[in-house]
Amino acid sequence: MERTSAQLDFPVAIGPVIQVLVIALFGLCAAAQAGVAVGPLAAIAIVVLGAIAITLALAFGLGAREIARSLTSGRYARADFEVGQTIRVGDVQGEIVRIDVAATTLKAGGSTIRIPNSVLVERIVIIETAQPPSM
Repeated sequence: MERTSAQLDFPVAIGPVIQVLVIALFGLCAAAQAGVAVGPLAAIAIVVLGAIAITLALAFGLGAREIARSLTSGRYARADFEVGQTIRVGDVQGEIVRIDVAATTLKAGGSTIRIPNSVLVERIVIIETAQPPSM
């Protein structure tokens, strides 16, 4: 649990929070067995747990929005463009050397340019075609 909370960068350890929740649930069950009316406490607990669940769902959903956008844009970029093509996006022009999940790498002169795939999907991209030699 501690490693998971460190990886997720939680400000508190998950272990003690889970322990408190288990003890509270155990207390509610013990009170119900002793004949104490736990209906109002159970209703409050359900409302609090529901609020926590909705908060976490919104946090993860909104936090993952950019990741999902990046992954989707990468799929469209790989379908629309190929390594070796010369493209122009705004003022940037170069030859595609690599298309990754999150970005496309262009070679322009002596420079390497990394363009997020979401830019390639959202903006106008001009694919330069080689001019046939004139006779």
